[in-house]
Amino acid sequence: MEYAETIGYTYLSKYYKSETKKVILEMTDPDWIEEKPCSFWQKFEYDIYYEVNRCHYAGMNEKIIFPKMETEEAQKLINELFHEKFNAWESAYIYAPIGGGAGCYFQIFQDAFQTTTISWGCGC
Repeated sequence: MEYAETIGYTYLSKYYKSETKKVILEMTDPDWIEEKPCSFWQKFEYDIYYEVNRCHYAGMNEKIIFPKMETEEAQKLINELFHEKFNAWESAYIYAPIGGGAGCYFQIFQDAFQTTTISWGCGC
């Protein structure tokens, strides 16, 4: 699997200062290169947390946890960063392929801990 940064990680790296290095969770190759993990997490300023798992060829899962934001702001972020021409908003919290099937699914979670999580996965 060829390694490339995702749009979510690229956005955070460009606009927010990192508070930690990548904390590697898993590598795909026993002769791994530290800069190219298939699963890791990292914290950014303002208590922003990022995690990715793309260790399996069938798909990828990612999430960004932000301090509490309005649902409309989370939707705007998804629309700007992750626009998919075959996706539509199924509800205020789910942005998914029209008619289901293969593609990228995005979900917004608001919790009692005053955080907003944008979570997504892509697969076939």
